[in-house]
Amino acid sequence: MFVRTRYGLWPKIFGDVQTRVPVYIETGRYDATTLANIRRAIDQVNADLNGCVGFFEVYTTAPGLDFLWISDTFNSGTRALHCNGIPGRSLEQAGRGQKAMITTGGGGAGICGASQRGIMSALVTSLGLLPEYRRQDRSITVTEANVDAAYTGQGYYTTLQAAQIDTMATPFDFNSITMVERNTHAASGQVVFSTTPTDQVIGNLTRLSLGDCNAIRTKYTCPTFFQCSNPYTSGTVDPGGPIEPPGPVNEFRSQHYQHLQK
Repeated sequence: MFVRTRYGLWPKIFGDVQTRVPVYIETGRYDATTLANIRRAIDQVNADLNGCVGFFEVYTTAPGLDFLWISDTFNSGTRALHCNGIPGRSLEQAGRGQKAMITTGGGGAGICGASQRGIMSALVTSLGLLPEYRRQDRSITVTEANVDAAYTGQGYYTTLQAAQIDTMATPFDFNSITMVERNTHAASGQVVFSTTPTDQVIGNLTRLSLGDCNAIRTKYTCPTFFQCSNPYTSGTVDPGGPIEPPGPVNEFRSQHYQHLQK
């Protein structure tokens, strides 16, 4: 499990021990189903991180605080081919927002708006968590020739160099929310990678893995009472600490965020 160190951490904007990330959703880009998927993904990431780090929705792009801007379109007007985001808080934006791409049906083969799991992956990328399948010590073998032509040369499966990452000494995590299926971005009828072992099951729950949670918890130096659970086992670690619910709490946080802009 690894996280990138080139970008900064999101701040504790409310003066407590919890990190909160304001999120503006470009609602005009999405239909009702996709919007519901995005909001469910936000709620699930918040629940899985158990109050250590979380997202809350804001409804304007007022300057003054850094925030995440969910869209399917780059500033140039070009639609994104697949879901992605800046790996951590960009220190150069100075309150202008940074985009996390959640693609829809018109965005090409890499759409993820219909997948809560894919949206969750894009969200944790914005916290600094990088795709597990790009580890240097990855337990997969990639066949670049089988990648769909639309993604050739984009480095989707390229391993990251040691200077780009902060690696945690943990085994390769096939259950990571950032893992993809063997045929993701593959040419028709092909698979892009094989696994070791070959019959390895890849996680498919709409949950952060224990490794995902621990990596983010470590990166953001969360107090010890914020614990992580493992959704892939019958027994879980006592989560401890409060889970921030959706609804009125999000509304309060949004009002607080707007107050901070003045």
